[in-house]
Amino acid sequence: MVTMSRLADLDNTYVAFWPHDGSSSYGPFQVTLVSEKPQAEFTELRLTLSKHKQSVKYEIKVLQLDNWPMGNPVPQSPNSIIRIIQELDSWQQQNGNKPILVTCCDGASRCGLFCVSSLICQQIRHEATVDVFQAVKTIRSSRPQVINNTDQYTFCYQLAMAFHHTGRPVKERTLGKVKATRNQTKACNKMGNDGW
Repeated sequence: MVTMSRLADLDNTYVAFWPHDGSSSYGPFQVTLVSEKPQAEFTELRLTLSKHKQSVKYEIKVLQLDNWPMGNPVPQSPNSIIRIIQELDSWQQQNGNKPILVTCCDGASRCGLFCVSSLICQQIRHEATVDVFQAVKTIRSSRPQVINNTDQYTFCYQLAMAFHHTGRPVKERTLGKVKATRNQTKACNKMGNDGW
């Protein structure tokens, strides 16, 4: 599971669905916080989920993005998203291809950027090419509210470039080359607002 905001940054309409420590009950379910491990740009939480009076327990890994302030349209760097995607890939390889849940405060803005970013990384990894426009369009076909501003669209290009160079995060100085695409991004964003 990926959560794109720190719970501390959100208002009371976004309810925590895991305990800060120990165990808590949520209806017929019990959730236990097993561990909490801060990383450079995200926090890794390990939870167990069980239904009361049943012995079966499910292990859940939560990756909580820590470096995307609530007022900013994009994270400070694509590296944090790339690192989370890599962590998810590693988890999936070790534990089978399990479903991934991505959450944010509105179910679209931050989640959508993450889903498009994941699709971009898959394109680069599996096809050795990327089509940011098509990646955005694909995710928008299910959730039209995603990538709704030029900053997010530009970020998708920055992430593609960062991931393409090495398949892992790169130093920030490399990303300056992407800024030349801002006019192209504005044109694509306008087309997106008119036609998607």
